[in-house]
Amino acid sequence: ADHGLVCHGFRSPGYHLPVSAVRALEELGYRYSSSQITGWIYPAAKLATSLALRLKGRSTNTILHPAADIWTSPAPYHPDPSAPHRPGSSPIWEIPIGASRWGLPAVGPLIHACPFPRLFDTPVSRPWILNLHLTDFTPGTEPTPLARQDFMLRIPLARRLSALDRILDRARVQGRPFLTLADAVLRLPG
Repeated sequence: ADHGLVCHGFRSPGYHLPVSAVRALEELGYRYSSSQITGWIYPAAKLATSLALRLKGRSTNTILHPAADIWTSPAPYHPDPSAPHRPGSSPIWEIPIGASRWGLPAVGPLIHACPFPRLFDTPVSRPWILNLHLTDFTPGTEPTPLARQDFMLRIPLARRLSALDRILDRARVQGRPFLTLADAVLRLPG
């Protein structure tokens, strides 16, 4: 706010919006969250990876999803303050990272690892949310502590950008508008 910018949105770590975050976002006057992820594939893969790391004796800070999160609506909704995975009465919007027709959410690690961009196609009746992080654009693959934790950083930047270009090309062909979440939420009814 000191520099003329005001944040109106939020994304909770772990692709899960906790009850406490809904209350805080309401109190702070946020307009939206894009925290929930739909479908079962990503939470199942996250659980399997977490278990594999533990079996190898490695620790993880992964936030596992409550089972109810697999029922999150793929369309934007006002969350229930007591159960944010379902529609309710909160004034904020939840703009979930909806799974594609094939069950895959468009998140950086999956986009970079999957050679088939068609698997990320989302029905035109709902937003196609791409969830990217700074590490999606971080160059270099040298063995840094972060690269050892994040397999995506072991993928060359050129390959990561090429995978992202293929997804964006599919969105362009479908005539999808390109908006920030802050702009998209202004187009939602109510």
